[in-house]
Amino acid sequence: MAFSRNVGPWLFVLVLTACGSAAAPLVSDGTEATADTGQSRSVESPDGDVSELEQETAETPATSDPTSPEPTAGDDGTTSTTDDATTTTVATAEDGEPDGSTTSTTTVSTATESTTSAPTTTANQTTSTTTTTTTAAPTTTLQWPDRIDLPAEVSSTEGIATDEGTGRIFVGELNNGNVWVGTPTGPWTLFNSGQAAGRATAFGMAVDASRGRLYVVSGVDGRVDVLNLSSGALQTSIAVPVAAGSLINDVTVAPDGTAYVTDTGAPRLYRIAPGGSTAELWVDYAGQIDTNRSQHGNGVVANGTHVLVAYMERGELLRFDRSSGAVNLVAISGATTAGRDGLVLCGSRLHGVEISSITGTEGVWITDLSADWSSGTSLGRVGGGELSGASTAAALDGHLVVVNAQFGVSPKASPYDLTLLAASC
Repeated sequence: MAFSRNVGPWLFVLVLTACGSAAAPLVSDGTEATADTGQSRSVESPDGDVSELEQETAETPATSDPTSPEPTAGDDGTTSTTDDATTTTVATAEDGEPDGSTTSTTTVSTATESTTSAPTTTANQTTSTTTTTTTAAPTTTLQWPDRIDLPAEVSSTEGIATDEGTGRIFVGELNNGNVWVGTPTGPWTLFNSGQAAGRATAFGMAVDASRGRLYVVSGVDGRVDVLNLSSGALQTSIAVPVAAGSLINDVTVAPDGTAYVTDTGAPRLYRIAPGGSTAELWVDYAGQIDTNRSQHGNGVVANGTHVLVAYMERGELLRFDRSSGAVNLVAISGATTAGRDGLVLCGSRLHGVEISSITGTEGVWITDLSADWSSGTSLGRVGGGELSGASTAAALDGHLVVVNAQFGVSPKASPYDLTLLAASC
């Protein structure tokens, strides 16, 4: 997260950004080939051109199987069965206007099955006709807004995390440590009070659903709070062994439950064991790569074998081997960004929120990573005018939920809000 910091009696002026089914590839003409999502969005290709990505769900009319004709009821006691085919229609539309207006609609229809048995007559008895009808389930329509307004009480934003299992979104406040919870359609409530928890800030956040944890990084305090994922209660505060000048920033949870914490003020990466209550310095990478810069690790993601960190000042990506701690720069081909903040991983596609205070432009850059994360190909940028000093993002139900932290924006707009970008995550 980009920041400037003056240390008086621990007075910070922070301009920080903390800091997941993947976007489809761009084809040679700068458009993006996508499949069956019905989405349309604008993407800036690596050569700087802006192309409109359009994709339509093919409609195939239902046909009858000539080898399996439907039986009909007759006087000979046969059974007539009608089984309507289930029809599913998914339509998603995204407005490509500069304001980023987007509405996605998903419609699902369930079939009606009707079975009728003709009367059966024997020499001694007659069985009456029986009819069974199953009524179709009602059509369900899911509406996604293009923008989510946060409560008026929210005076700043920074980190975000999502719980895919419940559809909840957690947003942290930079200037007071509050954590809010809500859904794309609301309502929003205070999940955990920073003041009550003794937490001055809320930077990066991450959900560990299997252990019922929400990690919240408080950079100024040099600690990571663990909140109960259901109740929001503070379970424990984990002190991080920071160095002089450190500013811990973001956190991610690997598939095995190990949490990794970045440090923007120093070239250090910390680790918390699955379900643990202590943090350790895992890697000091000052001696492994060129660290001659003022700002270091920011957004972070992890898989079973590696940890990927946004080296924010130059938009670089660092790959750490989870077994050895060895680090190297990811080789990225194609146009890329000079400032990368929060990261979201969707399969092999990495989404990195651009730091507008460094680059002067807004957007989310997409990189197609190699299987071992040693290299990647830049696929360009999505988003733009609909973002405002964005800090980071998280994935939820096929969307990127981007935090408009309004870094570098003056005057600040109220209320603070989130932007939803269709990304097939």
